[in-house]
Amino acid sequence: MDSIKAILSKSFIKIVLVILEILLVMSLIGVTTGYHEVLEKQEIQMSLEQEPQNVKTYNNSNLTDVNYSTGMNELIQCYRKNNDNLDDKIQEKIRELNSLYHQSSLYHSFLYQDIYSGFTVSYNEDTPIFTASTIKAPAMIYLMEKASSGEINLDESLTYTSNFYSGGSGVLKNKVQNTSYQVRTLIKYAITESDNIAYNMLMTRYGKDNVLNFWSPKGTKYIFTLDTIWGVTSAHDASIYMNELYNFYLNNDTYGKELMDYFKGATWKLITGKNKEFDIANKGGWSGSAIHDVAIVFDRNPYILIIMSNTGNSDYMTLFNKTSKIISELHQLYWIQKERECSSIKQY
Repeated sequence: MDSIKAILSKSFIKIVLVILEILLVMSLIGVTTGYHEVLEKQEIQMSLEQEPQNVKTYNNSNLTDVNYSTGMNELIQCYRKNNDNLDDKIQEKIRELNSLYHQSSLYHSFLYQDIYSGFTVSYNEDTPIFTASTIKAPAMIYLMEKASSGEINLDESLTYTSNFYSGGSGVLKNKVQNTSYQVRTLIKYAITESDNIAYNMLMTRYGKDNVLNFWSPKGTKYIFTLDTIWGVTSAHDASIYMNELYNFYLNNDTYGKELMDYFKGATWKLITGKNKEFDIANKGGWSGSAIHDVAIVFDRNPYILIIMSNTGNSDYMTLFNKTSKIISELHQLYWIQKERECSSIKQY
């Protein structure tokens, strides 16, 4: 009888030890993700407390000045002129967007901006929300711009050690630790694969505050302002760094083109162009209920589109597909109106 009790006692102890081991593993997982989840919930709650807004339109005034001939300047000024009298068809598309984003408080914000004219249509663009992995976009733009000026060496090697490990998206989590990677490779992984380990390694090497000091003078309000490499963002902040990306791409044939190719090669895309026929340079993000995508759509006249949501894994595809479709139609209608308005300006 005593031997049976002893066996049962040992079995009970083994079961308890197994349970404790499972609980320990779960707690360790919680340590890596818990802070982001708490932060995310706080910021999402903050965004939900905002009063509902309506879609607004305006023209971005921060466009690059170009010294063209007098005739060409006249034409460009026509294209960039504020649109006080939008066509009825464009107004109808704006009403569709307004109706779509009023359907749910989980449809957080969007911003469309024509890159050449600055014409902008947006909803809730200044309201902050948890960044998820969209934060990797401004960080990688910063690194490549600094590389172009010789301040960062893309061939420098950084070693992936256990303290950089992170679950979630990426390919390095499946690689052997104590392996070295060039900065250029880590930047590529952070964009194309949304690699959390690569991002962590780069931010540890170059510092969050340096990235903040790069972007804040350009007008961003939220990114990198909190004591974390994640933090909060807004559609307006995203429009600033995506405009910067496009200008860098136009003005730097080496680093700018390489960086844009990484964004075009991102594996996870939610925003689409008309009939999915145009290249999309984007950086998506998904953490808990926060699902975002920030993109440049290389239409005949390129445009920026940012969509941010709290939908989680519910109906996010409905939001992204509908917004992408309405915006692509609005963009085409806008340029048809511009071509008509500016056709009377003759160069000779």
